[in-house]
Amino acid sequence: MEGIVKYYSAVMGFGFIRSSMDNRKYYVHVSGLEDLIKVGHKVSFELFQHEKGLRAVKVKQVDENKIKGPLLVPKNKLRKLSIQNCTSLTSLEGIQHMHYIEEIDLSGCSNLESIDELAALPLLNKLNLENCKKLTSIEFLD
Repeated sequence: MEGIVKYYSAVMGFGFIRSSMDNRKYYVHVSGLEDLIKVGHKVSFELFQHEKGLRAVKVKQVDENKIKGPLLVPKNKLRKLSIQNCTSLTSLEGIQHMHYIEEIDLSGCSNLESIDELAALPLLNKLNLENCKKLTSIEFLD
């Protein structure tokens, strides 16, 4: 299917895509993204029956001017980041901009290979990497 991103919050990690086929809005979670998205982008996606209803997954940009690079969250006061069981997550880049982060939960992200710049997070006091089987090393505090 194809559609247009009607709402997406990188900070909250979810949004909605309006299908061009049936004009319905479908929920999308950050774990269902294969490309970075923003409001107004044309995307392709598949539907997945979740216990709470149909969700857009395998979301990819079809625009020629794709957003490239890591998922960057603007400087904010986000205190907790939880991305659990996201098998499409292979690296966590740009995290050094989250200066107020206290807790990161990446449990079950079995394809996660790298996390950058944890040393730049002075308030970080909890890091859950349970079942992150491909993660072999972490740059962390001295």
